Amino acid sequence: MARLLLVEDDPGYQELIPTILLGHEFSVCSSAEEARSRLQIRPFDMLILDIDLLGISWLQLLKELKAGGLTEKMPVVMCSSFFTPQQRQQAMDDGAAGYISKPFDAGLLRAMVQALLG
Repeated sequence: MARLLLVEDDPGYQELIPTILLGHEFSVCSSAEEARSRLQIRPFDMLILDIDLLGISWLQLLKELKAGGLTEKMPVVMCSSFFTPQQRQQAMDDGAAGYISKPFDAGLLRAMVQALLG
């Protein structure tokens, strides 16, 4: 069972994503700051990161993870309702392993997570 950290401020997606990805252990937080704290306490096998968060930006968190070598050990999947091509490219350049647009296809999300976790 993989340990996934979901960083999502929408309560609906906080409930939906773990339901779609049954069989994994989830920790859910609603800000990048909270995610940063949890990542210092314990490792996770994957991070699912919404780009529309209050506080520090998804990009700042992603850059910190890459600088610390965490994106090499833990795939990061970006998700958003409003991805621009520039944001997608920036995310990939800064260490994201993939991205998915909301609302997303549950089968596509499962396949992406399975492929990235090996």
